[in-house]
Formats: sequence, structure tokens, C-alpha cells
Amino acid sequence: WMKLTSTEIENLIQAGLLHDVGKTKVSLSILNKETVLSHEEFAEMKKHTIWGYEMLSDSSEIDEEVKLVALLHHERFDRTGYPYQAGGPFINLPARIIAVADVYDAMTSERVYKKKLTPFEAFDMFSSSGMTMFDPLVTRTFLTNIYPFYIGASVVLNSGDTGRIVHIPPYDLTDPIVDVNSNLVDLSKEKHLRITSVG
Repeated sequence: WMKLTSTEIENLIQAGLLHDVGKTKVSLSILNKETVLSHEEFAEMKKHTIWGYEMLSDSSEIDEEVKLVALLHHERFDRTGYPYQAGGPFINLPARIIAVADVYDAMTSERVYKKKLTPFEAFDMFSSSGMTMFDPLVTRTFLTNIYPFYIGASVVLNSGDTGRIVHIPPYDLTDPIVDVNSNLVDLSKEKHLRITSVG
């Protein structure tokens, strides 16, 4: 989607696999905690970026771009990330891409400390605050290419009805049109309805 070279894609795949390697040094009591982390625990968790970079830095077989992803994947374009609040120009492109994929995965996956969100709730975040937190080009590229995969997906609405997504307007990714018992329900107009799960 980003028109990368084959070498850049290989590095990106490796970065995707290794970006959280530093978490192997984080206490399991923190990693597996089922409630919100304390300030001290979160400070410890954030060290995984530096630990990951240090763990990879001794390897001559791993590209520097990959090592930097371990360090920078929690940095944000608007300087709200960690460990350095580096800001957009200082974050390499692979880390910008992994950041979007990592957050999308975290939002839409079940975790011990939170229930998963629907892709449409994630789309809402990326389309609003995400445009300043993340690289806008990466974010737009992601959204433009990911939403078509959900056309045809089975969904459950908060009314309890089940249906199938038949259309997602490119200008309004959070409010698809759903076929419910052969009736087309436009969620942009039926504001009392929302998708609670995607199957």
C-alpha cells in the first residue's frame, strides 16, 4: 500500500515481528495484569522500547531501521509518545507504519484488561485524533485500504439484530450500511444503532 521496495517490506515484516521484543524483560505481573497499570507499572512497561533496541543493537544481521522500530514504535507525530516524545520528523517510516498497525491491533483485540473494540470504533479514532497522533499519510493509506475488507462481514447491532455489511461510504467509515433481514439500515441516519461486534 505504501509502494515500498521489496527490501523495505522485508525489513518491515521483521520489524513487525521484533518491535515488542523488549517486553520479554517486563515482569509478567505487569504484562498479565487484568486492571489498569499504576503509574510506576506503566513507567516500567514503557522501558520495553529501550530494552528492545538494546537487545537488537548487538546484532549485525538486523538492519538499523528494524532496530529503530523497537525504539520508536510508541512515539507519536504530535510528541505525545514515548520514550523521547520525539515527534514526526524523528520517527522513521517503518516505525510510523508499525505504530498504526500496532494500535489498530490493540484496539480490535481482546486483552486481559479490556474488551476489544469494533473496527469501526478504531476507524473513528484514526479519522479524528489519530490524524495528529500518527503520520497522516500512513493513517489515510491504512484506512483507505483496510475498510473494503469489512464489506460482506457479519455484524451484530446493539439492538440484538444481526446483519451483513453491504456498503461502507469512503467519506464516513464509521457508519456502514447493513442488510438486516433484507432491510438496508444506514447507520449514519439511524443514530440509535451501532455495531457491537463483527464476525
